Amino acid sequence: SGTATLSDNGLDDCPPNEIKDLGFDVVGTGFCATEDLSGAQIAEAGFDIAFAEAIGEGGEIFAFDLVGDGKGGDFDLLQKGLKALDAEGNAVVDGVSLDGEVAGNGSSYSGRIEISEGVKTVELGASWRSNDELEGDEEVTLSLTRSDGLSGEVTTKSGTATLSDNGLDDCPPNE
Repeated sequence: SGTATLSDNGLDDCPPNEIKDLGFDVVGTGFCATEDLSGAQIAEAGFDIAFAEAIGEGGEIFAFDLVGDGKGGDFDLLQKGLKALDAEGNAVVDGVSLDGEVAGNGSSYSGRIEISEGVKTVELGASWRSNDELEGDEEVTLSLTRSDGLSGEVTTKSGTATLSDNGLDDCPPNE
């Protein structure tokens, strides 16, 4: 039998001086639109979650928070969608799904998503009906938290979608 000591490698790395990046980025974009049926203003936001490496065997579960800045008042969530893509950009059927219920109160939503093995990018989109007139400076931020069960390390990254991100003067929409 033998004994292993954590400092055997001669490095002063206990505790580690830097937290390992768990390898993903979140980027958001947004715009204003008009709802087809009622003519009400709609806020649209999309987020790309890109992983440095495709999700490994067994998949992973991530916590998310989607929070509005409150400038547009409360919003009624109209629809949300998730799409998973592999490294070549091909859709991965059942590659991402909600894990349980989504809790929300009109300006923030939280829950968990399960991402399957082989997924390199997740696209998350949502649209809301505004109870007030949109100005274009309204923002919604997606924060995604990834935990490494082996090391105990946690990485949270966020991306913000501002409704005027598309460069168009479409808030409120002219249509």
